[in-house]
Formats: sequence, C-alpha cells, structure tokens
Amino acid sequence: MPSYRTPDGVSLNYQTAGEGRPALVLIHGWASRLEHWQPVVAPLARGQRVLRLDLRGHGRSEAPADGYTMRQFADDTAGLMRSQRVRSAVVVGHSMGSTVALEMARRHPRMVEAVVMVDGALDRRATPRDVEESELWRSLTGEPYEAAIVAVYSRFFPDPRDAALAERVVGDASKTAKHAAPASWRATLTADIPAIAAQVRQPVLYVGGGHSLRSAAEVRAILPQAAFAQAAMCGHFVQLEAPDQLVAMVRRFVDRL
Repeated sequence: MPSYRTPDGVSLNYQTAGEGRPALVLIHGWASRLEHWQPVVAPLARGQRVLRLDLRGHGRSEAPADGYTMRQFADDTAGLMRSQRVRSAVVVGHSMGSTVALEMARRHPRMVEAVVMVDGALDRRATPRDVEESELWRSLTGEPYEAAIVAVYSRFFPDPRDAALAERVVGDASKTAKHAAPASWRATLTADIPAIAAQVRQPVLYVGGGHSLRSAAEVRAILPQAAFAQAAMCGHFVQLEAPDQLVAMVRRFVDRL
C-alpha cells in the first residue's frame, strides 16, 4: 500500500480511487481505519477522485509518541492532499474525523470546498482534567486497554442483526496503538467544536445516524449554513450500515455546490 511521510517523519497509509472533481477526502473516526469506508468508495469514485487515509496512530499508519491533536490530524491530511496534487476537496469525516474536517476547513480554507460530517460530535469542550479523571480514561490507559475500546465500540452497533459487522469493526478498533487510542480520545473530547465551527465558512452537510438524537436545529445552532440529513435504520457507522443512503446524500450535496 502507498504511504506518505509527514514533515515530522510519520508514515501514513493511504489509498486512492477514481478520477474527477471535486475530489473527496474521507477521514475515519477514533480507533477506526480507512477500510471502514470501503462500502462507499467504489460508488463515490465513479466520476470523482477519492482519497482516504489512516490517521497517525490508526490502522496501518505509524504511531509516533505524540501529535494526536485535531490540528495535527488536519495538517497531516492537508499534507497528504498536497503530495497527491489534490488542490481542493470535499472533506468527509466520520465521528472524530468530522472534527478533523472542520479543523481543516478552518486551517486550510482554500483546500476545503465543503465539509460532510457523518454522525460527528458537536459538544462543547471538556477539560483535559475532566477526561483524565474519567473511568474510561483509566480503562484506556490501564491493562488490558483493548477491553475499554471494545466497551465503547460495542455501543455503536445497537442492532443485534449487525453482530458480524460489529465483531469485525470492534476487532479492528481494539488493535489501535495503546498510546494513540487514549491520546486521540482526549483530543476528541477536548476539542472546542463550536469555536472551530464559528470560523468555518464553507458549505456543510451533517448526516446523522439513524439512532442519533441530534436535530437539525441543534446542528444549525453550531453551523448555521449546514444542510441536515439523517440516515434510517442504522447506528453510528452510517458508511458501513447504510452506505447507499450516505452515497446518495453526498452525491446530492456535491452536485449542488
């Protein structure tokens, strides 16, 4: 598989498919990996270039001792885009990846034509102390830390009919590097999403999972320009449980840009 080396020397795994504009950049969530976009890649790549990566510390990318921040994830992704001569793209982020996408739109506005948030967080910032005093943090930094990831991920698949899918995805998540998982979790919870969103001027599509409790009004309170959609009959991993719905939503959004 191809790899990109960041300015600080971290090798990032990535894959590309298709040709055409605007390009689509797919960013996975916490303890996830690029393979978790697989069901949507082929249909999205019909007429458009699709670029996806494993963030540092995730999947097949290297896991350095540090750099697990929304800012660094955004800069890593922007650097990969430049290396692939992708001047601008619609950036699609799932969960934690949606915060990375917003941070990219803020830090690299000329490179981001629009943002798609797939069941992303909109919560206000927690303090590092709050995170590090939580039971989950103690589990993630203890032994066996894999059990803590499994406990979180298992809740993402509430439908028992998804048991086989859940087992595979949860198993992938549990392989996330021990130091990268809690550091990325802390970065996710301490990100000041409303402050980031306030500086985003690009069009935004928010796609909620079928079990999401977020409403259009809640999303637009943070991102007034956002279009809102909700996938049916799925949980948090919309791209795995309802790929056809997500593809149709992204296509419609992109066609209207």
